[in-house]
Amino acid sequence: MQKYTKEAFVTSHVDLQNIRETKKMFKAAENFCMRKGFDALTALRTYLLADKSDPQLLEILYEEDLLKKLRSVDEKIVAQARIAEVLACDVVCVFGEWWTDEQVLLEVKTALKIGKPVFEIDLDFEIATEINAQNIAAKFSAQKPRLDLIDPNFLNEIGRVLAYGAKKYAEDSWKNVPGGLTAYYAACLRHLAAWADGEENDKESTLPHLAHAATNIMFLMYFARNKKQEEKNA
Repeated sequence: MQKYTKEAFVTSHVDLQNIRETKKMFKAAENFCMRKGFDALTALRTYLLADKSDPQLLEILYEEDLLKKLRSVDEKIVAQARIAEVLACDVVCVFGEWWTDEQVLLEVKTALKIGKPVFEIDLDFEIATEINAQNIAAKFSAQKPRLDLIDPNFLNEIGRVLAYGAKKYAEDSWKNVPGGLTAYYAACLRHLAAWADGEENDKESTLPHLAHAATNIMFLMYFARNKKQEEKNA
């Protein structure tokens, strides 16, 4: 009698900036599939093995010194290798924020197109739910920013503060302030402190302190986001 082994391809976003945590999540998902009776191959392993230049990759899959090699891997080769696993497996399993990764979406859509079952694994509760095209659409709908839920008055107040700043200095001049994170953090606290002390409007601009504080938070988010990007590029 021919032995038949069910195979699962476990896939999600591969975060090269946090390889240790990524490894843990993939291992947990792989173990879940194996407890369900599947031989599991992970997308993380396929990602690493897609570079055929190092024959010992199989032995050192999750070593951090592979990061430099990973960054040099041709993305087309990686995509082809991962799609090949989708075609060869019996079931595709996804976990984490898989729908945010274009490569994983391609794998899921490929599986659904050829009739392969796709399951989403909840690693916290160790349950698997079958997904389909409607589930994917729902994921995207849930993740879209609901800008229509923002109070229009809130936007108007921030717009008034920005108009005041543009007239006093120049449009977008706040982006060029040295030490923006420190400067606007301090400014935000000053406006909040004044408001907490009972002063509703700023004496100079005559605009609400809370509107100034909200605008400063927007500035802080801008500088924090740019700082993170600069650290990644360093």
